[in-house]
Amino acid sequence: MESSRIIQVFFFALMGLMGYLLYELVQPFLEPICWAMLLAFLAHPLLAPCARVLRSRSLGALAIAAALAVGIVLPLVWLSVTLATRARSIYALSQLLESGTAAAAVGPIVLPPALAPLADKLAAHGFQLQDLARSISQGRQFVISRLAGDLAEVARHLLSFVIGVGVMLLSFFYLVRDGELYFDLLKRLTPLREADKSLVFDTLRTMLSSVVRGLLLIALLEGAVIGLGFLAAGVPDWFLLGLVTAAAALLPFAGPVLIWMPAVVYLWLAGSPGHALALAVWSGAATTLIDHILKPAAIGQGAGLPAIVLFFAITGGVEVYGPLGIFAGPAVVAVFGALLKVYRERYLRPEAQTTAPGA
Repeated sequence: MESSRIIQVFFFALMGLMGYLLYELVQPFLEPICWAMLLAFLAHPLLAPCARVLRSRSLGALAIAAALAVGIVLPLVWLSVTLATRARSIYALSQLLESGTAAAAVGPIVLPPALAPLADKLAAHGFQLQDLARSISQGRQFVISRLAGDLAEVARHLLSFVIGVGVMLLSFFYLVRDGELYFDLLKRLTPLREADKSLVFDTLRTMLSSVVRGLLLIALLEGAVIGLGFLAAGVPDWFLLGLVTAAAALLPFAGPVLIWMPAVVYLWLAGSPGHALALAVWSGAATTLIDHILKPAAIGQGAGLPAIVLFFAITGGVEVYGPLGIFAGPAVVAVFGALLKVYRERYLRPEAQTTAPGA
């Protein structure tokens, strides 16, 4: 008996050591693997029709992974080209303002007609063009010096990003193809009764499904509505700003406001106060309606959590886990609630029934 207990203790100690070493091996790739798990959860319903058409689960999973790769690479290329073009325009504008400031000692600064309303607005608020040009020049020189000094660091982060995307796509392929096997294995290894396992895993599946679909749908809706406001108000790059607004809508704290408020300020300084006011009213109303009415309804209806609990779950998840916390926070709360329900039903039952007097 004693030797058997010693062997059991040694076995669990060895399991703990190997689990720690396994975590150390996976830890550098933990974030892309988690994203792959989340995306595989969303894409798994597509496997059956794709496998039926291609007559192979592997080919079906490969087709879905290829579609995801194209959906990631093409927008990233487009975004990189767009940002490079805008950065080149800003650099040219800073050179124009700097050259105008250098010529100020000889004569007045001559601005292009498009910049004249902006210069008048700035002067009305006490900002001189010479000061603005000097600040832009200093900022440009600072950014160039930092980019030159951090070029190796930028290359390292870019390489890490490429490796992370590769790990995510590879993990995504296997999780889509064999996800059911992994799910069943994890369920069998969970030390609970079958009914309790079903309760916990069904709660987790329902919560993730509700949160993921609700957040993505609301983010796309908010980006589209405010993006149309950018288009109607004449904001440059309205489509790019709409995409950024959709991404910011995933944040728990007024993310879209950080996008459309600078656009309102830009329109006001550019001499279009009417458009600026209309965009502020439109975006503010859309943000209020979507964030405070549609989002809790879309997420909370299937999640089964009160709005205040869902708010703190998402907020705390982002604080602890980063962007993945948007989904990990509600999942943790849902599993904890399911375990509490199991504890109440299994361990808090009355030990004895009271008997009637005189029995």
